Amino acid sequence: MPRIVIDLQENPGGNSGVIFPILQHIRTHGTLTAFGGRLSTSPASATLFRGRVFVLTSPSTFSSAVWVADALYANGLAVTVGQPTGLAPSAVGEIDPFVTGGSTIVGQVSTRYFHATGLQASAAALMPTIPAPLTVQEVQAGINPVARWLQQLGGSGPTPSGGQ
Repeated sequence: MPRIVIDLQENPGGNSGVIFPILQHIRTHGTLTAFGGRLSTSPASATLFRGRVFVLTSPSTFSSAVWVADALYANGLAVTVGQPTGLAPSAVGEIDPFVTGGSTIVGQVSTRYFHATGLQASAAALMPTIPAPLTVQEVQAGINPVARWLQQLGGSGPTPSGGQ
């Protein structure tokens, strides 16, 4: 069965709008809940993907990357695999830079609070559907347990749980 793997393991975040082109190719119709609101999607039906979608997460998954993983998981569009994220699903984001008055010191301020929509909205981290815990031995050997899981997946594997 075909699959898409979205690797957010070492993703510090960025623009939360990156989810929209993804949704045009994996969402069949209508409205979904994400980022504390409702989003309407217009699928690109000629290129609609009908296989499994896996989102890989780690403690180095932050900000918009967490929100993308949460939106896909909470709407039953993907299974999350890996370790808990480095940021809670509900958190501040969308940073704007500023320069302090009379100086060249540049700072950043978060301008929006994102309230996650899934069952894990109040959790300290987005917990993966399929845990792939990292051991000391794997770190020492340079082995990524999520990559190992993907190699073992082969032609069969879990299907999205519908956000359960």
